[in-house]
Amino acid sequence: MWDYLSVTYRSAPGRDFGSHAIVRAIHPGIAWDLLLSRSLARFCDPTAFASAMPGGVIALRFEVPRFGVLSVLAPGRGFGAHKYWEAGGNCNLGIAAARLGLRVIALGHVGDEVYGHFLLDVLQIEGIDMVGLTEDSKAAKDAAMYETLLCWVLVDPFQRHGFCSVADFSDEPAFSWLNKLSGRVEKAIQQSKILFCNGYAFDELSLNILVSALFCAIDAQSAVFFDPGPRGRTLFNGTREQRKALGQFLKLSDVLLLTLDEAESLTGIKNPILAGRELIDKGVRIKWVVIKMGAKGSMLITKSTISCAPAFMVNVVDTVGCGDSFTAAIAYGFLHDLPHINTLVLANAVGGATATRCGAGRNVATIAKVLELMRQSNINEDYTFWSELFNVGPEVGEVFLLSKTNINGHDDHPIHVPIVTVISQLMPKFESMDKNGIGFNEREEQVMEIEST
Repeated sequence: MWDYLSVTYRSAPGRDFGSHAIVRAIHPGIAWDLLLSRSLARFCDPTAFASAMPGGVIALRFEVPRFGVLSVLAPGRGFGAHKYWEAGGNCNLGIAAARLGLRVIALGHVGDEVYGHFLLDVLQIEGIDMVGLTEDSKAAKDAAMYETLLCWVLVDPFQRHGFCSVADFSDEPAFSWLNKLSGRVEKAIQQSKILFCNGYAFDELSLNILVSALFCAIDAQSAVFFDPGPRGRTLFNGTREQRKALGQFLKLSDVLLLTLDEAESLTGIKNPILAGRELIDKGVRIKWVVIKMGAKGSMLITKSTISCAPAFMVNVVDTVGCGDSFTAAIAYGFLHDLPHINTLVLANAVGGATATRCGAGRNVATIAKVLELMRQSNINEDYTFWSELFNVGPEVGEVFLLSKTNINGHDDHPIHVPIVTVISQLMPKFESMDKNGIGFNEREEQVMEIEST
């Protein structure tokens, strides 16, 4: 991730060039100064330059050389103006979930302009419904704060990426004008089996909106999935109100999803097993803590068991959206009551399949690519890595580890689960989906996303 990423706004002294933005991104050995030209001036205004949308962001992606100059076609001008547009953020999760056969509804706000129309078209094509957070469709259509919000994705030649939006520079949520859930939104949550929220929603929606959605789901006996993401650390060290809201999500969610670093930052515990158990012990409703470990794999922690699955080995093209796609498969496993190790294998396959394509959004995993990875069953076994994680004492409980071979576990070793067994259990369902296709009216479950848009 970027060591430093900032945006400053300036005009050339003595010359009327309008607002410009200098994006300064520094990664080890790489530094970029990117000039967003006058054609982007309206998006450089802090009130119109942001990251959000119904369950995600409109991501504008740029692959630029060191010290490159960045210029972009204005909306709708010129052939290929949509080339670098994508429905990102939680749309990555929503699209991946829809392709797995889940019924998805996005909660959020979309402006009545070219970006909003593009986003709604993408969601419709993927079979995703949307419920707006406001019931006043005529409210201030021309005001910048009501427009579809944007996120700029900076990608270097090594596919390392950084994100830039106005949410990084404002103390107020991007959609501060939203102060309560509409009746339509409450009804949608009540009819759902899962409500998903991530930490970026705190940049975009008021604490009152988020906490209201949390309790609406709890009252309806819907499961709550929460991924604090990189914002978890800043919320953990934020205002009293932010810390309280974060604490409510951490305690009252059914499933927590974190990276190794995020688990450590929220608990102060380096070992992910102990960190996960700490979160479960402090929680009220937590059933699963899922740890995402990138190329190493993933781990699912409950009160009594630990399940671990090494990642599939893939030719990585782009890691944007991999975690979102992974979460979609975790939701599928949760709803279908799959064995924990099977859920992780499916999630690793979906995340890995997304990594083989560029740009996320409409380019997230397809069923065909997921099946290809599962058939190959080429996993990144690193027994030393896993053994070190398991070395935390006998109180851990049963430990299950996906393996290429069948090795019986004993007192101080994990129970090895042959990948061939897991794949044979997963393949028939998804081969049928790939063969027959998934009609939008055939989706089995309903997953909700709460995110500003």
